[in-house]
Amino acid sequence: GLMLNATAHAAIVDDLTPAQRDAVAKGNVVFLTQDASGSAWPKAFIYVRIEATPEEVAAVFTDFESQKNYIPNLMKSKIQKEESPSTYLIDYKLHVPILPDESYTVRDVIKSYDNGASYRVDWNLVRADTTKASEGNARFESFGTATIMAYYNFVKPGSSIASLVKQQAMDQVKDTARAIAKHAEKEHVEQ
Repeated sequence: GLMLNATAHAAIVDDLTPAQRDAVAKGNVVFLTQDASGSAWPKAFIYVRIEATPEEVAAVFTDFESQKNYIPNLMKSKIQKEESPSTYLIDYKLHVPILPDESYTVRDVIKSYDNGASYRVDWNLVRADTTKASEGNARFESFGTATIMAYYNFVKPGSSIASLVKQQAMDQVKDTARAIAKHAEKEHVEQ
């Protein structure tokens, strides 16, 4: 089971327009960006429907050491330290096209809300080879008989040529969200 801190949050569907909610309900991935001042890359927001329960998706996502097995270009995902039952330091290594591979450590904090029916994982960069800053979160809420995942990621790259791989970086974020969804659905079917 997941050990979690309880906090309140606005519903994911409130982030979306009716057209975007319909797109997610039909199984489409909604991808939005927001410019971030001082960064070559924008903030990325992804919304996707997953055929599994919020608890199942959160359990798959927080199995940090297995992420390297299904997230594209992720070469390493290893728990460095469990700071508390809901807070972990995770070491990652990501293959980055054109640029050198990036090793980095993030702090992940796991929480539940809606009386334990929904889950949220927040992450912040602790250290990295070149990345200046990174933050994000993944939220998992009931969406009809499935789960809606809201995945937010913002990376402030440290390389002066990062703008050349902006599209690849945004594709990586989309591929990561799709891989989480696909892996959670696979795990759900196998239960």
